[in-house]
Amino acid sequence: MKRIICVLAVLIGLILPAAASPDLNGGLGYFPYIYNSEGEPVATPAAYTSVKTITGETLGLGQLKDLSCIIYDNAGTVYIADSGNNRIVMLDNQYNLKGVIGPFDNNGTQDNFNNPTGLCAVDGKLYVADSANARILCFDGVSHQLIREFGRPVIETQAEDYVYEPTQLAVDYAGRMYVIAKGINQGLVQLDENGEFMSYMGAPKVSPTFTQIIRRWFATKEQAAALMKIVPTEYNAVKMDDKGFLYVTAKTQNVKPISRLNSQGENVLKYSKTAKMGYPSGDGDYADSTGAYLQTSFVDITVREDGSYLALDTLMGRVFAYDEGGSLLYVFGNMGALNGSFYSPSSLTAAGDDVLVTDRSKGSIDVFAPTDFGRCVNNAVGLQKEGYLPKAEEAWNQVLDQCSNYDIAYINLARIDIQNGNFSEAMEKLQATNEKYYYSQAFKEYRSEYISQRFTPIAILLVVLILVLIFVPRLVRRLAPVQRLSQTRVMREMRYGSYAMFHPFDGYWDIKREKRGSIASAAIFFVLFALIYMIRAQYSGYLFSSKPSDQVNVWFELARMMIPILLWCVSNWCFTTLMEGEGSLKDIFIATGFALKPYIYLSIPLFIMSHVLTSEEAVFYTVLNTISIIWVVALLFFGMMMTHDYSLGKALLTLLLTLVGICLILFISLLLVNLVQEVFAFGFNLYKEILFRFY
Repeated sequence: MKRIICVLAVLIGLILPAAASPDLNGGLGYFPYIYNSEGEPVATPAAYTSVKTITGETLGLGQLKDLSCIIYDNAGTVYIADSGNNRIVMLDNQYNLKGVIGPFDNNGTQDNFNNPTGLCAVDGKLYVADSANARILCFDGVSHQLIREFGRPVIETQAEDYVYEPTQLAVDYAGRMYVIAKGINQGLVQLDENGEFMSYMGAPKVSPTFTQIIRRWFATKEQAAALMKIVPTEYNAVKMDDKGFLYVTAKTQNVKPISRLNSQGENVLKYSKTAKMGYPSGDGDYADSTGAYLQTSFVDITVREDGSYLALDTLMGRVFAYDEGGSLLYVFGNMGALNGSFYSPSSLTAAGDDVLVTDRSKGSIDVFAPTDFGRCVNNAVGLQKEGYLPKAEEAWNQVLDQCSNYDIAYINLARIDIQNGNFSEAMEKLQATNEKYYYSQAFKEYRSEYISQRFTPIAILLVVLILVLIFVPRLVRRLAPVQRLSQTRVMREMRYGSYAMFHPFDGYWDIKREKRGSIASAAIFFVLFALIYMIRAQYSGYLFSSKPSDQVNVWFELARMMIPILLWCVSNWCFTTLMEGEGSLKDIFIATGFALKPYIYLSIPLFIMSHVLTSEEAVFYTVLNTISIIWVVALLFFGMMMTHDYSLGKALLTLLLTLVGICLILFISLLLVNLVQEVFAFGFNLYKEILFRFY
C-alpha cells in the first residue's frame, strides 16, 4: 500500500500537465499522510500548505542559482546561500529583501565568495563555508563585516595534496566548528575557535547490506580486500540544536539516515518506540515512476526549539517532521510542477512555525505555513515538551477533532494519563493504537498499584490456590470414577508420555516396541495441543500477542501450526520407507503426538506469564517459550531415531530429507492449486463463450 501511494504521487506529479491539472487535495499538490504503528500509510489533513514562492526576480536580484543552504537566526533574518551567484541573500522575517553579502572587504582588499555552500548563525555571528576557496568566513551578524577567516586546517591523516572543500558547518557558542568537508568520511571535522583541527567526530557506523555479506562469504582474497574498502559517504547536512547536540544526515543506505551526536560523537537520537520502522527513515523504500525501488535520501535537516526536527527528502521532495521521540508527525511536499512541489529541493529551515524550502533547479524558495491541523500538532508537541500537561491534553484532543485516526495523539494522551496516574485509561488508548512500548510502562504501574491496593486478598488467594493444587488432586484421585478412568489404557499411555519427555531413548523405545502408546493417546495429545494453541493465540496477554485478539483468526493460526506437523509425519514416512525405517505411518503419528507434550505442559505457565509480565520482563517468557520449542523438536528427533532404529548420522540425514520433503509437498500443492484455478478459469471462459454464441 505504501509503495502504491508513492507511485501514484510520482505519476500525478510527472504525467499530468501543470497548466491543466487541478491541484490535489484542495490546492496542496500532494496527498498528506503519516504511518501508523504497523508501518501502514494513513491519510491525514494537510499540516502545511505553500503560501508564497520567492524568486530572484521577485526580490529584484535577478535569477537565483544553485541554492545550497538556507537558515533562520534568532534575530529573524533568513540567510540564503546563492552559490551560483557567489553571494549570501538576506531576508527579513516577512521574507522581504534585507540585503546581500557579495563582494566584501577583507583587511582592506575586496574579496569574493567562490561557491558558498554552508551557513550557520550563532551568537550574533554568521559563518560561511566558502567551499571553492577552501575556507570558512566569520561575519558580524549586524554589520555583516568580515571578522575572521579560517583557512585549510592541518590534518595529519590527510595527504598534503588533499583539496579542502568545506560544504556545511555548525558552530557552538564556544566558537568550535563542526565541518562537513568533501571527500572526508571519518565524520565531522572538529575545529577549535582558532580553526585548528581537533579531531574527527561521529563517524557513521556502517552496517553491511545482505548482498555485501553474501559477496564476502564467496569472495576471493583480492575481492574481499576490495570489499573491505567499501566505506560510507560523508555526511551531507549538519545542524546544532539549542542544547549543543548535532543533527546530521547521510545518503548511504547502510548507515542511519539521521543521527543526533553528543559531545563525544555518539549517536543519541531517540528512535520511535511506536513505529514499525523505528528510526526516522522517511518513506523507507518505494518505487519511482520507472518501477525502480529507491530509498529516502535526506539532504538537509532543521531543528525546532520544541525538540522536533524536519528532514528534507531530495528524491521525492517531501518534508518529514519528527518529534523528539522519533515519531513521525506529518509529511508535506512533493515533486512536480504543482503548488508546493519541487524539481530539486536542496535545503530547508524553520522560521517560527513556517518552513522554507529551497529548490536548486527552480532557483526559488517556497514558504510553507501551517494549517489549523499543523498548528495544533506543533502546539501540542511544544506544550508536552514543556510539561504543560493539561494544556497539552487539550491540544491533542483538538488534533483528534480534526483527524480521528491520528495514532500519535492517542499515544501522547496515554503518556499524559501515565504521568497523571490514570494507568487503566492509558492502557485502553494504547491497546487501541496497537502500541506496546508505552503500554508496558502503563501496565507496570497499573500492576504495582493493583497489588499494593489488594495485597492481602491476593496473598490469601495465592495461599488458597497453592493448597488447592496440593490437596485437591490427591482427593480427586481417591474418587472411584477417577480411579477407574486412570486405570484405562489411554490414561496409562498418556501418563507414560511424561516419562518419555525426560527419558526419550527408553520412552520412545517402549512406545514403539512395548506398545506404550496408541493412536488414541496420540490423537488426544494432538487435540490438546490444538486447543491450547488456539487459546494462546486468542487470549494471551496483549504484550505477548502478535495481533490484537479481535484480529486473530484462530483457525488460520491453527492451520499454520498443524499443517507443518502433519506434513512432517507424511514426509518422514515417505523417506523412512525408502531408507529401511522400521516405523510405520502409525508409529510416526504416535511419536509425533507424544513429542507435543512439553508444549502442552509449559503453555500453562506461559499463558499466565503473558498476563502478568511487562516487556522489560519478557526475557523470562522468551526463555521458557524457547525451551518448549527446543524440547518438542528434540523429542521429534529422538522419537524418529528410536522409532526407526536409526543411528545418529542416519537420523540427521533423514531429518534433513524430511524437511526437504515438506518443502516439495508444499510446492507441489501450490502447483496443483494453481492448475485447478487455471482449469476452472478455462472452463468458465468456455462456458461464457458458448452462451455468447448460442444465446
